[in-house]
Amino acid sequence: YGGDWETYVGSTHTYTAPVPGGNSTTIRYEWVVYDNKGNNTGYSISSSANVATVTFTSVGVYQLVCEYYSTVTGEKLGEGFLEVFVDL
Repeated sequence: YGGDWETYVGSTHTYTAPVPGGNSTTIRYEWVVYDNKGNNTGYSISSSANVATVTFTSVGVYQLVCEYYSTVTGEKLGEGFLEVFVDL
């Protein structure tokens, strides 16, 4: 997970981030999506734990970022990302 290109034809796709540290009960996940201009438009997203379902509404290149936080300390533990080319 991180930095690979994926070609996706269609509008809705589900992405799963790995579970860092192997213990998801102490990890909080935040998903963010940006287009190739750094804007957060052209999609809608719903997420639960380490799974995000993204519905793309515009053709383009997007970066999906999953940030990991400790539920104990609130500290950011890291992030993973995936670049996606959307051709509806």
